[in-house]
Amino acid sequence: MRPVELEDDDPGPRDAAPPAGRSSSQRAAAQPGDAGRRGWGVRRGRRGRGERTTVVELDDDPATAHTADVDPADIDATDIDAADADGAGQGRDQGPGRRHRGRWFVVGGAAVLVVGAVVAQHVLDERREARATRFDDVPGVLLPLDGPPRMRDDVRFEALYAPVQVGGVLLVHRAVPDSRTTARVEALDRATGDIVWRRDLAVPPALETLVREDLEPLDVTCRPLGTQAAACVVTTGTVFAGSGVDDLLVVLDATDGTVLEQRDLGAAGWTTSGTSIVTADPGRDPLRPERELWTVQSRVGTGPRAGTLEWTWTADEPLDRDAPTYTTGQAIDVLGDRILLTPLDAPWWLLDTSGALVAQGELAEGEFAALARGGVVMVSPVLGSDLNDGALVVGDRRVEAGWVTRASVDDGTAPDVTFTVRQDGAAVSVHAWDAATGDALWDRTVLSPDPLVLDGRVYLLGAGGTVAAVDARTGEEVWSASAGDFASWLATDGRRVLALGTSDRVRALDLDSGARVWEGTVPGAEYGLWPTGGVLAAPESGLERPALVVARP
Repeated sequence: MRPVELEDDDPGPRDAAPPAGRSSSQRAAAQPGDAGRRGWGVRRGRRGRGERTTVVELDDDPATAHTADVDPADIDATDIDAADADGAGQGRDQGPGRRHRGRWFVVGGAAVLVVGAVVAQHVLDERREARATRFDDVPGVLLPLDGPPRMRDDVRFEALYAPVQVGGVLLVHRAVPDSRTTARVEALDRATGDIVWRRDLAVPPALETLVREDLEPLDVTCRPLGTQAAACVVTTGTVFAGSGVDDLLVVLDATDGTVLEQRDLGAAGWTTSGTSIVTADPGRDPLRPERELWTVQSRVGTGPRAGTLEWTWTADEPLDRDAPTYTTGQAIDVLGDRILLTPLDAPWWLLDTSGALVAQGELAEGEFAALARGGVVMVSPVLGSDLNDGALVVGDRRVEAGWVTRASVDDGTAPDVTFTVRQDGAAVSVHAWDAATGDALWDRTVLSPDPLVLDGRVYLLGAGGTVAAVDARTGEEVWSASAGDFASWLATDGRRVLALGTSDRVRALDLDSGARVWEGTVPGAEYGLWPTGGVLAAPESGLERPALVVARP
C-alpha cells in the first residue's frame, strides 16, 4: 500500500500533529514510507458555503482506491479509530462508507426484527385460534358462550331430545296445519333460533293410506350425514307390522333444505355413519318366512354417487323363528368405527365401518346388547334390577362392569377406554375400563353419570358439587373446581365447562384450568337448562315443551 499524504488548503504547517486521541499504530499508519498499511488521506477545501472534506482511501493498487465527499460533521474520530485499531484495520472496509453501511444494516436489522415479530405474533394468534376452535365440530359442543345465553320462549320443541344437530343448524319436525300426509322439516339457526329454511315432504300413496288409518301423526326421524346434510325417514306414528309398505327416505342439504335424494326405505332398521346410510334387514325365504337371514348394507349418502352401494354384509346362518321379526331402528347402532346389529331375541354381530365382521355373540333369553365406547359390547337383562347388572364382552369372557354410559360430548380421544356406571346404595360411580383387556382403570363417585371426553380428559360432576378434569386413561386429576350447589350435569362450548342444573343458574369454568370465567342466570329457565343437540333447552314442568336457549339474541 502507498503511504498516505495529507494535503490541507488551509494555511498551517504540513507536518502538523495528527488529531489527539489516535493510537501509536494509527499515527504510524499516517507516516510516509510505511508500506503494506492502509491509511486515510483527508483533503480539506472550501466549496460554496461551509466546509467540505474529501476522504480518500488509498491502496497500493490504484484501481482499488476510492474517495467520498462527505460533510465534516459526518466524520467521527471514533469511526477512524475503530478502522485503524487492531492492526490498523487490516483486511477490512473502513471509513465513512462503512459507517453509512452500518447504519443501513441497523435499519434493515430493525425492519427484519419488526417483520419477524409480526409473523411470530400472527403464528401465535393462529395457534390460539386453532386451540380455541379445536372442538367446534364435535357433536354436542355448544356455540361459544362469553356470558349467560338467552331463552327463546317463542321457539319450542315437542320433546327435550327432539332437535338434531347438523353443522350450524338444528333440524326439528313440525306439524303441517290441516294436513296429515305432509311431513315438515324445519332448520333453526343454532346461534339465534331463527328459521333458516323449511321443507314440506309429501308421502307416497301407499304410505299415505297407512297414515290416514293411523291415529298418530306422521313420525319423522332425522340423522346427520356429516355436517352438511341429513337423512330423514318419514313413517307412520304407529308401527304396522307386516304391512309391506316402505317408509320414505329423504336426504336434505342442511344449508338450504334442498332435496338431494328421495327413495323408498324398506329396511327394518337404519342409521348413519359419517356420510353413509347404513340399513339392516332380515331377508326372508318366501316359502319359509320364519327363516331370517340378516343383511347390513352401507350406501353413499350425499354427492354425485348418492345411493351407490358401498358394501354388504350377510350373516352366515339364518335364524329360525316362529314368526317374522319386526323391529325399528333399534336393531342397528353406530358408535365411532363400529356397527352393532342386535335384532330382538337374536345373536348380536359387531362390524366395522368397512363391513368386516369384528365379533359376534349369543344372548341368553331376556338379554339385550348395547354398543359401548371402544367397540365394546355390553350385555344385560332387559329388566335389570339396578345399574350393576351389565357385563362387558371382552374376547371370550364377560366382565361384570355395570351399565354402559356414553359421553354426552366425545371427541374420540383415548379410544381404548370405555365407561360404565355402577350404583352402591344412593352412590353412583363412573368406572373406566380398558376396552381391549377389560381391566379396571379407575372410578369416581359422581352426581351425573354422563361424562365429557375432550382431548384425552374426562370431565365429571362429582357428588360434592365439584367439577373434576381427569386423565381418561389413568384417572389422575388435572384440576377440580366448585360447580356450585345448583349443578346437576355438565355441558361444554369447547372453551369452558358449563355447570347446569334444575334452576336458571349456570357457571362457566375454563376447560384447561378450571378457573371460573363467568356465572349468571337465564331468566325464564326455572326448571333448569338441559343440553340437547348442540344447544341448551329450558323445559316446562315435567320436561315438556322445552324452549330453545340461544347463544346470541
